Amino acid sequence: MNISKNLLIVFVAVIMLHGNNSVAQSNTAVSNLNFSIPPVAILAIETDNTISFSSPSQVGVVITPESSKNSWINYSSVVNSGTSNKITVNISSGQLPESTSIKLMTGNYVGDGAGNLGTPVSEITLSESPQDIITNIGSCYTGTGLLKGHQLTYSWIVDKNYSNNESDSGNVIALTYTILSSE
Repeated sequence: MNISKNLLIVFVAVIMLHGNNSVAQSNTAVSNLNFSIPPVAILAIETDNTISFSSPSQVGVVITPESSKNSWINYSSVVNSGTSNKITVNISSGQLPESTSIKLMTGNYVGDGAGNLGTPVSEITLSESPQDIITNIGSCYTGTGLLKGHQLTYSWIVDKNYSNNESDSGNVIALTYTILSSE
């Protein structure tokens, strides 16, 4: 009887230990978190958009177009691995006076942004066809507002012959800036 009593005690102890393990709580838990970062390509132009010609102050002096240096392009970009974005510009509406053209110089990056900021191309003459002005834009941001991003300098070029120059009371030229994948 002593043996069966001992077996009964062992059997009860095993059941109790097994029961405790089945109701015990764990001190850790695993939770999967799914996330995705979508591609981003947004831009803004901060500008003082008036460019005018100064009348000469002396007789016999050429009319000089002013340059505008008060425009800045700001952008944010997130790209897929192995890709980059670029920014293009084109004249999307309006007409330049026949005797003029506009050159655009895009400056190097300035500001408090971070990441793989783009590389400006050399000076271009604006046209109706889109032209690259900033290339190799990776995942980055420029900051927002004046004195952040890339400075845009517009220079008017006037026909040096002067025979085609005519008075104009004011034209509006719309420029469309587009940020898109370089692919």
